[in-house]
Amino acid sequence: MADLMSWKDRLIGPRWEHKDPEVRARAVAELDDPKLKKQLPDLAVDDPDPRVRLQAMLRVDHEVLWLRHGLQDPDETIRKQAAQRAPRLVLRADSEDELSPIRQQWIRDSDDREFLQRVATHSPLLSLRRTALEKVDSPGFLGNRVIDEPDDDLALSALERISQGSTLDRIADKLRRSNKTRYRWVLDRLAGGSEPSG
Repeated sequence: MADLMSWKDRLIGPRWEHKDPEVRARAVAELDDPKLKKQLPDLAVDDPDPRVRLQAMLRVDHEVLWLRHGLQDPDETIRKQAAQRAPRLVLRADSEDELSPIRQQWIRDSDDREFLQRVATHSPLLSLRRTALEKVDSPGFLGNRVIDEPDDDLALSALERISQGSTLDRIADKLRRSNKTRYRWVLDRLAGGSEPSG
């Protein structure tokens, strides 16, 4: 049977190269041919039909495809799939690499408040936390980052954006015993930029 299939492939070509995009898309989604697997990344980018590109992207499921190509694909369905996968991939990043600028751009372009707050809170990368925090303007959330952010410089940049007296009072109360340096920052902020609410 394998000989018959290879003979057919030689005669009419593999199904993932068929002129009918539906046939190509089914082949890309279903076949386990090693030759196909090698071609999946190219098909995900270069095939003229979005159905084929999407099936190839789903099979490869690699960050570079979703971040770099998926977000720029002319097909709306692929962009929607990328929008669902990219946040998970950005959050999972734990080292700076060639995709770092694309992750940064994805964060800068996002209006998803929950995603931005998750990155600002949970990303292991300071650069991504910083970029996400720049997009958040909630005083309460900024106050939480002043309290919990591991990096002093980023915590201070969050504090500088808070002018609400009640939020500054809450931060001061939380930091009074846990972080004397940041507690003094908040007192300076209260003295210079806002009146305490009490």
